[in-house]
Amino acid sequence: MNTPFLYASNCLFIFLFLLLCSGKLFSNSPGWESYSKERICETSTFGSYTWILTNQNVIRYNLNTRQKTIFDKNNTGIFFGCYGHIYADHSGRVWVSCCNLLNPITGQRVILAMYDGSTWTSYTASDLGASFTSGILNFTEDSSGKIYFGFGKGFTSYWNGIFESRTIPPLINYVPDVNSITLDSLEEIWLATDAGYFHFDGNQFLDFALPGKSAFYDSLGNYGGVESIAFERNGTMWLGSTDQSRNCNGLYKYENGNFTKFDSLNSPLATWNVQQIKIDRNNVKWIRNNSKVYWHDNGSFATFPVVDSLGSISTISIDSNDIKWFNAYSAELVSFDNAHFKKLNFQTNTLPDYTQSIGTDTSGGIYCGGQTRESIAHYDGSNWTSLPIPSHSSTLTQLSIVAVDRNNVLWVICQEKEVHRYDGVNWTTFDSTNSPLGDCQFYSIYIDDLNRVWLSSFSEGLIYYYSGSTWHTYDLKPILNDRTLNFQTIGFSPGGIGCIAVEDHGLIRYDGVNTTQFLLPALMYPNGDIRKIQYSTTYGLMFLLSNGNYSAIKIFDGITVTPLDDLNSHLYSNFADYHTAYSFVTSDSAVWMAGADGPMRWEGNIFTIFTQFNSDFYGYNATSAIEKDESGRIYFGGQYLNIYTSYSVITSIQAPISDDAILTFPNPVTDWISIQSEKPIAYWKLSDLSGRRIANSGNSILPSSFRINFGNLICGLYILELNIGEKSSFQKIIKE
Repeated sequence: MNTPFLYASNCLFIFLFLLLCSGKLFSNSPGWESYSKERICETSTFGSYTWILTNQNVIRYNLNTRQKTIFDKNNTGIFFGCYGHIYADHSGRVWVSCCNLLNPITGQRVILAMYDGSTWTSYTASDLGASFTSGILNFTEDSSGKIYFGFGKGFTSYWNGIFESRTIPPLINYVPDVNSITLDSLEEIWLATDAGYFHFDGNQFLDFALPGKSAFYDSLGNYGGVESIAFERNGTMWLGSTDQSRNCNGLYKYENGNFTKFDSLNSPLATWNVQQIKIDRNNVKWIRNNSKVYWHDNGSFATFPVVDSLGSISTISIDSNDIKWFNAYSAELVSFDNAHFKKLNFQTNTLPDYTQSIGTDTSGGIYCGGQTRESIAHYDGSNWTSLPIPSHSSTLTQLSIVAVDRNNVLWVICQEKEVHRYDGVNWTTFDSTNSPLGDCQFYSIYIDDLNRVWLSSFSEGLIYYYSGSTWHTYDLKPILNDRTLNFQTIGFSPGGIGCIAVEDHGLIRYDGVNTTQFLLPALMYPNGDIRKIQYSTTYGLMFLLSNGNYSAIKIFDGITVTPLDDLNSHLYSNFADYHTAYSFVTSDSAVWMAGADGPMRWEGNIFTIFTQFNSDFYGYNATSAIEKDESGRIYFGGQYLNIYTSYSVITSIQAPISDDAILTFPNPVTDWISIQSEKPIAYWKLSDLSGRRIANSGNSILPSSFRINFGNLICGLYILELNIGEKSSFQKIIKE
């Protein structure tokens, strides 16, 4: 037995136990955790590894062990994604085009990265040669191991640590845009451009054109654009055009000085938009045409249902083992080894394409609304699941808006029309058969402090609110003497008093009986719309205003309008740049905003914009939805879901509250622990010593007596939080 190790372990356990008993527990530091819907941009395979570029990282997937290694900005310092390209060369190096985002800290833009098996090296435009402009395209390689890749106006080569870039000379004052690069059977360079295709013979560029187009760019719109080029081993050339002009489009075969054209007249191909051509060892052509894959061999075309099942194909690649890989900018891949198809799925969450609304429950779970199909994404803090929406097809994309009321009931609007309610067990759909909701357009769900659910009908002038089990209707048209009203937003003062912003009518106060109208021109600075109304215990009734260029936050006490800052101007007047906010929440004295520049936090005289360069925030900065849960976490939606924890999840450990009569046994526990309480428990949450959530109760209604399974947990010390109304009891649980 290792006595020193045992002694050290016991000391650590005693220290942690004393720390708990002292009433203080320091857990994970403040910071971001980020998620996005997995989208594969491109793949490249060499040896036993398939390298996968996604919208936020690079995945090295071992085909033998099925193990994944993730490379992202957190462990490489490089921001991947942005619809880029990836290539694993014959020496095992991996090349990735990067996002070309300006790092304000270094003043540089990383546009290319290379991994040599142990170290990532990043390159800026200045590293790639004086002729390099921008926009790295696909990669290729000759038999000596020299790497080539296209860029916006030419191509770059890499050999023995040296980059050399060349630009296509102007054609009648126009430099064509490069679409792709390839090598012919003699390993000479060919470029597909928007104005024909070019051959570089080692000294000069030679311009060629598709049939029906002159050798040079003209101003008649007949550009003869070529998207892709591929060569058979015998020198036969294949070209794909995306040009919509009547003379130059479709798939072209060039052999013995003659062109043969394939389009909708003599093949199953669409008339135009041949985006990619790959040729395998058997001279079989794999053609991506209008996001669909066609197989072409000796004059015949075919498609494969298993490939079609991916949806709109975004890239085709063929590896050194002649295995074909297909992806559709989703989490799935399909491979074909010339005999069998295999499907791989890298999905780790159920997020929508774009998170446009967020609902939080009392147990720390969230629901994400946005462009989805048949379900709502739910995250309980540990696991992602899909919550199916009644009567929704998986083939039809739905715009969903979500909110969670104070009883943890989920509310969903789909396609701006359908209103659904989910209580954790059953769905209820409200329509004209069981509610006064008519054929209205609903863009938001509002919930007041009395737990009433409000809907505004945009231009119909009707407000609906759900109280108890009944819908009520409030018609503002006769009150404001206007038949067409455009609602901007709704907020609430304490007691459920509604504050309704109406275009050209100011602010309407509705207490359930009386209506008061405030014109308040002072609220309209800077001549914009009211985007968000929120009541804060720190500031009072707050308004976010925006005119599309910059924003302001103001406070209204019923008489006076006051800007939030001390400069009697809009919020950001003491900063060099103006910033636009779409929505906001408050957390103590801090104001958090979601906007075009990303997450923003204002704390009186301190203004912070969080980016991928100064924090663990992830994404392209712009955010839309914002929400705060009862623990103080801040959630930002958009292309990425980012969650900010401003303090330790567990800040203190309390002894069980005796008058709540909570009984927890056995402790220590081996498999199941029993919980008994005389008062209803709203939810429970189990965390480890780092503050990481292990499990929770979700939205289920808890009985007075229930059990929690510890059987699958490793031995150690855990913290069990039991919430009873506004109180929480923290239990120290030892798992043996």
